[in-house]
Amino acid sequence: MNRLIKSVFIVCCCMIVFSNPIFGQKNAQTTTSFDSATLELFVKGVFDGQDTYDPLIQQHFAFDADNKVFAVINMVENRIDIVHLSGTDSLNLEKSTQSILVDKYEGRHDLAMIFRPQGIAIYENHIVFLASNRDSCFLSVLDLDGNQVVKKGYRGNASAFSYSKERTELYIAGEYDLGYNIIVINTEKGIANADYDNAPVFNYKKPKKAEAIQSHDPFGIGLTIIAMGVVFLTLLMLSIIFITYGKTLVSLQNKRAKRHVEKKNESSNTTTIVKKVEDISGEEYAAITAAIYLYNDELHDQENTVLTIQHVSRRYSPWSAKGLNMNGYFRNRK
Repeated sequence: MNRLIKSVFIVCCCMIVFSNPIFGQKNAQTTTSFDSATLELFVKGVFDGQDTYDPLIQQHFAFDADNKVFAVINMVENRIDIVHLSGTDSLNLEKSTQSILVDKYEGRHDLAMIFRPQGIAIYENHIVFLASNRDSCFLSVLDLDGNQVVKKGYRGNASAFSYSKERTELYIAGEYDLGYNIIVINTEKGIANADYDNAPVFNYKKPKKAEAIQSHDPFGIGLTIIAMGVVFLTLLMLSIIFITYGKTLVSLQNKRAKRHVEKKNESSNTTTIVKKVEDISGEEYAAITAAIYLYNDELHDQENTVLTIQHVSRRYSPWSAKGLNMNGYFRNRK
């Protein structure tokens, strides 16, 4: 039994070791970079550690110190609150507030399709905020008074945006049904006059699990080995369990029988020899069989083998007459 357990353990270790090169790759597949053109576009200026670069981080609060304007996302009421401050004393500031509804949500049941604000910022004296739902998003540009200047919708559930003054580009990062995308908007003419309609979209398709397995194991050899190994290992474990269970039951029954015989011997003060099945000879089997036959034969009395048949007359009862049970059509046809 110990050798069998050791062999099973060695087989399992070998399966784990040999399966790791096939399926034990790092998570680089899920974080694969974009194509060469897109990668070159970002490496040259976007991800080069510039101090003026604004990272793609969700911001729910923005402040313009020159104009003393706060722009805040009100998640409870699904609004954008714009606060204008005046005065110099921070404890006695006169303020005026404007509230802009992002999307109507009262009385609606399609909660997944309600646009909700994701981020807000103030660029070039304009308030820019991003709102998205399950399938799409839109970027809205407002002046500091809350008047809408631009509103452009895009495909995909965008989650953040950022602005690079060095490259004069606005970036929107999000995801769609097949993967991720980044929208690049040219802002050379300013935030208010940017080319929102012709913004290129760089898509990254997330590989499916089946495609990832196929790329690592194109012929399915590793998957076949693992599947067959699991099946045979399960069968081996079941056989070990059943064999161990059977032997345990047999040993328990033998112990109980031995205790029962010992109790009988102690009560009768006689010694009884218990033989194993292998030690019983053919003559002893024949004697035991003859004794059982004679014992069973003595259980029956000697009976008379004369049988008598008596005729008993009974009254006629037509309840089971076949003729009366037939269909009337056939009975009358006669």
